[in-house]
Amino acid sequence: AIASSLVPSLSVQEKLRRAEERCKHLESQVAMLQRQVKESANQIVDPNVDIEQQDDTTHDAIVQQKKQQPPTIEDETQADGGIFLKRVGTIRSIYRLCVGTPRQGLLCPNARGCIELDKIGDSSSSSSVIGLEQYSHIWIIFVFHLNTKSSNPKRIKSKIAPPALGGKKVGIYATRSPHRYNPIGITLCKIDRIEKIAKTKHTEERIQIHISGLDLVDGTPVLDIKPFVPTYDSVPMDVRLPSWVEGGLATKRNVVIGQDALDDLTLILEKDKNALQFYGQRYGEKTVQDTVEYAVECIRQVLAIDVRSNFQTKKA
Repeated sequence: AIASSLVPSLSVQEKLRRAEERCKHLESQVAMLQRQVKESANQIVDPNVDIEQQDDTTHDAIVQQKKQQPPTIEDETQADGGIFLKRVGTIRSIYRLCVGTPRQGLLCPNARGCIELDKIGDSSSSSSVIGLEQYSHIWIIFVFHLNTKSSNPKRIKSKIAPPALGGKKVGIYATRSPHRYNPIGITLCKIDRIEKIAKTKHTEERIQIHISGLDLVDGTPVLDIKPFVPTYDSVPMDVRLPSWVEGGLATKRNVVIGQDALDDLTLILEKDKNALQFYGQRYGEKTVQDTVEYAVECIRQVLAIDVRSNFQTKKA
């Protein structure tokens, strides 16, 4: 009887022991979970708040954060379908029309002009050019503002017929044509000097960057100016070019300027030394003869590379 009464009591003790072990195991698991919760506190879900309410709160927080951050160019592009760019200046040039303007400015180093800088917001135009005089050349990013538009706005040409190819077409990205999806161009010019025109009662302070080797029409809007750095902007001599580009660069016409034209130009300058815009004593020439020679050389450089289109050449 005694033995039979001991069996149940031993069984209860075993059950208590096992229960204690399970409690300890559960306590260790709870402690581990508490550590994980602390490490990922942002993932805590408040049991007293409805799930949908939490989602709304999270969304509102994200929207508020975006409002506090300034918009990026990408944000503006997605909102408007385009990128808005401000003009930073305007070209003043010896060229008044597209016809007669050289294809590349460095082929006409005597061609002169200037960039008249705009005042952007409350910025200082004079401060924006501090240090620029230490460079010899600049890149000018500009808009082909005189491009004609097609009557059909959906008609966008993907191929161009360069004058040097005699009517044969190539892809628009294989050319330097001004007629592009976005009418933006880039050209390299030499800095001659930077002029600060003082403020008067009727005008604001103005900054003019005088340049040469210019191939832009008067009135061209300038989007940006960047200094030329040979290490970044030049490539080794083993470059590859299509034969029609190499042939066009090597082709120059013989230009003859008659003595009557030279005499007439000399007479004009003797009467008015400042008769020519961007040429004369104000721009570095010491004598009338220096001005005549420099200006005539510019005319010769422009005509030598034949700025006419293939259609105009055939008509002549």
